[in-house]
Amino acid sequence: MAECEGLYTVGCREGKLASKFTAADLQVISENILSIDEVPDTEIPLRTAVTKATGGQGYVKCMCLSGCSSGRCSCSRKRVLCNSRCHPGKSCKNI
Repeated sequence: MAECEGLYTVGCREGKLASKFTAADLQVISENILSIDEVPDTEIPLRTAVTKATGGQGYVKCMCLSGCSSGRCSCSRKRVLCNSRCHPGKSCKNI
């Protein structure tokens, strides 16, 4: 972690976070989780760091025109129900 003009840069296994934080945003802990050598020098957005660390939600959406009745539906193939972002306004058999 580095400090410049009252703003702190926070590092993680995925890189240095692009967002800067004030002291009020952070909480001091007694142990070091990572050494500075373990933090890559690349700057990445917070969302990217979280997605890389957790594997993301595995978000799937389809744009089927046939009502998701064929085997071509990406949601059906992954055994996930279609959601509101899939083919809005069209009928669906995978709800």
